[in-house]
Amino acid sequence: MATGRPGRRHLRIGELERALGVTRDQVHHYVELGLVPAPEKSAATLAWYGPEHQAAVARVRAIRDAGGSLSQAQRWLSGPLSHAGPEDCATLTRWVNGDRAGGAPEAGRTRARLPLEAVVAMIDAGLARIDPDALVSGAAHDPTAWLDELAARWVEREEQARVTVAGEALEAAAGAKLAPWLPIAAARVEGGALRAAALEQALSADEPEAHEERARLGVMVPVPTGRLPEQGGWSAVARGVAAMRSRRWIEAATALSTAPAGAPGSTLASALGWCAGAMAAARAGDGVLGLVPRLAALRAIDASAAVDLVERLRLRWTLAVTWLALPARWGSDRPSVELGALMAELATIPSDDRRRATGELDVIEANAGLALSAWRLRAGDRAGSAEAARGVVAFGGAAAREAARRGRRASRAM
Repeated sequence: MATGRPGRRHLRIGELERALGVTRDQVHHYVELGLVPAPEKSAATLAWYGPEHQAAVARVRAIRDAGGSLSQAQRWLSGPLSHAGPEDCATLTRWVNGDRAGGAPEAGRTRARLPLEAVVAMIDAGLARIDPDALVSGAAHDPTAWLDELAARWVEREEQARVTVAGEALEAAAGAKLAPWLPIAAARVEGGALRAAALEQALSADEPEAHEERARLGVMVPVPTGRLPEQGGWSAVARGVAAMRSRRWIEAATALSTAPAGAPGSTLASALGWCAGAMAAARAGDGVLGLVPRLAALRAIDASAAVDLVERLRLRWTLAVTWLALPARWGSDRPSVELGALMAELATIPSDDRRRATGELDVIEANAGLALSAWRLRAGDRAGSAEAARGVVAFGGAAAREAARRGRRASRAM
């Protein structure tokens, strides 16, 4: 049997200890639990740990250092975190275990309550397993087994509660921010509504550009999607947004996937498709855990690649609120970057630009202001958050009501 180093990046156990700050007992334990693959052997007592072993050890340590348990690591590393990097593993662990800001877990965080009825049912089940004669005779019974079971149920329920809360937080963000664009005063969008109605009356099958304009307006002003062509970037966006408004996430992801590459609206469709697919995955699996394998696709979406102005602005807003809904360390500066670029471009568009006549730019600006208020509040800038919210009040409608609510929240925080 060969005894040489199998590859340049392979390490012996002592080298692995020094490189990753673990002990050989920890590594052996991780291997026993199935968290790390068995090492390669070149002799009976000579084991080698290649890149895949080193990555697995780093993932386990990231989860443990962030306050996660080995049982969590066993479950996550066999599923959504199987190919994640250590930083994402640590961020995810903190997020699920109660630290939404991304710092060290709080020692005194509130624990999830185990419902009383579950405890009573557990005790009743334990009593039912005892010989009735032993109960009548007054013999003492050791409750250790029950207490162990109760502790296990408690930990399981507490952890599940955190995962559920994380999933619900993301769903709330997607439902409240990504699906409907909060309506603003009717007078500010009446041009878009009239234009959509006129197109609805006059469209013919051989006018693809007019169909796409109607679809683009339909993202802002809900219009029937039945007459939209099967092909087209904005048609796919309109269908997808209509499905997202009703929280039909799988249907939305399917509709958005039909946008032809390179067509106007297709880049926005890819971002909205990521959101819809992420929501479907979160609901079907481990909540926010299901998003980890999808992060690379989200990070790859480049708003500057969109040529159409409305698409580019809407895309920046969509990316900003999506990153706001995720753990801060996954994209700490992305909301600021996207919203900053959006506001800067809006400021260059003159008030008499024809694209303002339909109200589309007003809708984008109002929603961007609300997102900016949320971002500043999360960053600790309470005064800036209130200022951004006040700037939205002028748009009227539901946007103004939401702005007033956020302004009050920022004021209370101050």
